Amino acid sequence: MKKQFEAHYSKHSAWMFLVMAVIIPAALILSVIFWPDTFLWMRILLSIGFVTVMLVMFFTTIRKDGIAIEVTDGKLILHKKIPVEIPLTEITQITMNDGNGSFDMTAKTSASKCRMHCFVKEQRKKKDQFIVLMKNEGISLITFDYSAD
Repeated sequence: MKKQFEAHYSKHSAWMFLVMAVIIPAALILSVIFWPDTFLWMRILLSIGFVTVMLVMFFTTIRKDGIAIEVTDGKLILHKKIPVEIPLTEITQITMNDGNGSFDMTAKTSASKCRMHCFVKEQRKKKDQFIVLMKNEGISLITFDYSAD
């Protein structure tokens, strides 16, 4: 087994979801104090919905551990619920977010598309390594950055 690339899941990014789950009720309390009687039930329901989503995202992200993405023996392996193995020779194009944040990529083959969105340790360094590796393998790579102006 020849490992060319490996990126591990990051638990640090999960904490931002927990912070948001705490900030939203605090914002609700402040809005009740400074903006009473206006759409109170709607604000409460929206807050409950957002807190629920943030807590689900926190627990989902914090439980992920181990390798997220790897390139081994000429295969791109995406460790999802069910690991996906794609031979590098079958990949026609990779689209990747090169901005800050999560590791977002789409690998296209002639038959299908496979997406991976996750938080990885040392994400900036790992993205750069992955981009260089894919270019060296001769795979068409499109990068984009939503945060750029």
